[in-house]
Amino acid sequence: MPAASCRPSPSPAPPTSRTRSPGNCTSRSAAQFASASPTRCAPTSSRTASPPGQRIVIVDDEITTGRTLADLTRRLREAGAVPLAAACLVEDTTRGARDLLADLGLPLVSLTTIEGAA
Repeated sequence: MPAASCRPSPSPAPPTSRTRSPGNCTSRSAAQFASASPTRCAPTSSRTASPPGQRIVIVDDEITTGRTLADLTRRLREAGAVPLAAACLVEDTTRGARDLLADLGLPLVSLTTIEGAA
């Protein structure tokens, strides 16, 4: 799976209120934000972005079947990386993702779970 590297991109319209920069998490004014050089991520070769032995925690917004994270785990291991765990915001517990990842030796940590129809 390609890793991401960041490069400068054209500046968007400046925000109208104070905001936090994702890079340094400090409060800046709209003018300061507009003068900063935002970045856009682009795929690169995983060989240059993830050296062998690199320890990785995989983070996703939601997980249902777990197949995407399972495939990513396998690909990372093939590239020589060491996936330690997966974390997600929402886990659908009805589709078997946790068991699939456990079979790969990858623990799953979820912020919240969905257990079925209400």
